[in-house]
Amino acid sequence: MAFVPIDINTIEVGDPITKEIMDLIKYNLDDLDTRVSSLSVSGGSIYVFNGNISLIGYSSLHQDVFYYKAKQDFSVNEFSCQLFTKQGITSGNLVLDLEKATNTNDANFSTILTTTISFNFASDADYLSKSAVIDSGANSIVTGEVLRIKITGVPTGFTGTILVNVGAA
Repeated sequence: MAFVPIDINTIEVGDPITKEIMDLIKYNLDDLDTRVSSLSVSGGSIYVFNGNISLIGYSSLHQDVFYYKAKQDFSVNEFSCQLFTKQGITSGNLVLDLEKATNTNDANFSTILTTTISFNFASDADYLSKSAVIDSGANSIVTGEVLRIKITGVPTGFTGTILVNVGAA
């Protein structure tokens, strides 16, 4: 039953508490509980990561730069990155992937993107922002699964910063 406001004239001081008033209170509380439960399961946006990643000290031997263990079920619906400055570098590609696995074993990870995000330092401008296309068949994350951001390509000498956003619902 949907929420029904209680008319102030039906609950005046001294009036008896009737079954009709108690039923109305009960149904309104049931409606409230249903709405709260619905929000706790599908309550809008989840920000998995919204921050910067510095590549100072980055090593191609350790390409993963961020991990997140899911505390609830969700579907990733955004992966975007923005360059700061290219530091005057004019060749090479900065390539980022978003992957998931059941644990942190490298062998278990697979991409959830249809294509990685790639910044071409020969043609892309400083401060450019790009968004990946999420693979709708692979973007569901269940509680306990692990997401990671992996950098699979870095232009020689680049030690700059990128702004990264991973959003979900």
